[in-house]
Amino acid sequence: MTKSKQHIEESIQRLRNHNIKMVGDYLGSKTKTLFECPYCFVTFFTTPNRILREETKSCGCSRGRALRKGTDNISKSYWTSLIVSAKRRDILFSIDIEYVECLLINQDFKCALSGLDIVAGYGNKISNRNGPDGPTKKKHTASLDRINSSIGYVKENVQWLHVDVNFMKHAYDQDYFLEICRLCTSNSTF
Repeated sequence: MTKSKQHIEESIQRLRNHNIKMVGDYLGSKTKTLFECPYCFVTFFTTPNRILREETKSCGCSRGRALRKGTDNISKSYWTSLIVSAKRRDILFSIDIEYVECLLINQDFKCALSGLDIVAGYGNKISNRNGPDGPTKKKHTASLDRINSSIGYVKENVQWLHVDVNFMKHAYDQDYFLEICRLCTSNSTF
């Protein structure tokens, strides 16, 4: 193997050790190459040198910046699970963590359909909302829902629901789900 070919192989291996997937062909360390953002999975161009020197760690999306820390109300692990789950199911995900946190606050930490209190916490046990005695110990009950399940996670198509309500709604669009709920309550015999 020639010295230049060996250098290329070593550079490609070093790129694999970083969190960013190279999508395009390696054309040299100073030539712009296509990479995939590890946070939002969008493809973007940059030079391999910028990746190797750790000057570029994402496409520049706000998700990439926010994902490293999470927000006051949404944990990094929960946000990551949403993105990974959407990608695995091949569902468009074009919202950022700041948008959904504002949505949660605007909904006053209540389920958009039932009005139940929802807790968006860190992990499954502790909420980041402070009560009079410090953090409230409650189970994480907030679940990000797509209003129309045939559309992706995009602005104006997401809302926060109680996890149990979202479980029942499942893949139905909101109008159909609400109609089924109305039929159930109008035909109940208790």
